[in-house]
Amino acid sequence: MGYGELMAMGAAACWALSSVIYARARLSAWTINFAKNVLGAILVFLNLWLLWLITGQGFLVFSGQAWFYLVVSGLIGIALGDTCYFRSLQILGPRRSLVVATTAPIFGAAFGWLWLDEWLSLNSMFGIGIAIVGIGMVVVEKRARVEAPDLFPGRERTGILLGLIAAMCQAAGGAISKLGMRECSALEATFVRLLAAVVVALIIFGGTRRLKSTCQDILKPDNFKKLLPAAALGTWLGIWFSQIGFKYADVAIATMLMSTSPLFAIPLVRMFDGHSISLRAVIWTAVAIFGITIAVSA
Repeated sequence: MGYGELMAMGAAACWALSSVIYARARLSAWTINFAKNVLGAILVFLNLWLLWLITGQGFLVFSGQAWFYLVVSGLIGIALGDTCYFRSLQILGPRRSLVVATTAPIFGAAFGWLWLDEWLSLNSMFGIGIAIVGIGMVVVEKRARVEAPDLFPGRERTGILLGLIAAMCQAAGGAISKLGMRECSALEATFVRLLAAVVVALIIFGGTRRLKSTCQDILKPDNFKKLLPAAALGTWLGIWFSQIGFKYADVAIATMLMSTSPLFAIPLVRMFDGHSISLRAVIWTAVAIFGITIAVSA
């Protein structure tokens, strides 16, 4: 398993833990996304500034075309995709919301082929298929239905549809960002994508005169103490690691590995919520890992 693949797995682990935290936030999906993007952008900027102090090398110095790709990627993958994901998370819970994310590698393979001329071997496609089946069987079991936080309930069909949109946006955003990363680092790409998502949210909140009330909700101690660690894990580290994955691995492989979040979520929901883990979940987890091994070693 190469560097890009390892970072994609790291992103999945970060997103699994942050999803468990976000599910407890008593905020709307759009507010959660705005908060994590602002906090994440601040953390990433501080990271870039620290690197500049150490190395003396400038940052965010690349062509207008690269900026365009990264901004579009941020709008699709983060502004739209993450908002849809958070709403799906609120309806379905951490594990069930992630079941739809297992479709992301399919979209990733399609976008990688269309835009980046990436071709997968038969073994890789076979491994991705096994992994998708394994992950899907883990999260669709009936026991996972009791894990929804029930803070902002909604129709199950709506949760599934939003999860599908989020998966498509993640794959499209990743493929487009790879075009922009031909001229910049993964950390720089992370900052530009987050910045684009923050700007569009500011425009929307400002236009609807909800910016002040939204910021007040975010800064409430009970909300902020959940949002800050979740943003550090899921946004700063998670998106940074995902950009490294997209930069150094095929889009389909990277998105497949990022879709392993449900596997990391299994022990987390046991640890934080006390939900038991079935033998079926353990078996299908092993199947998913087997598929991942085939895919990344092909």
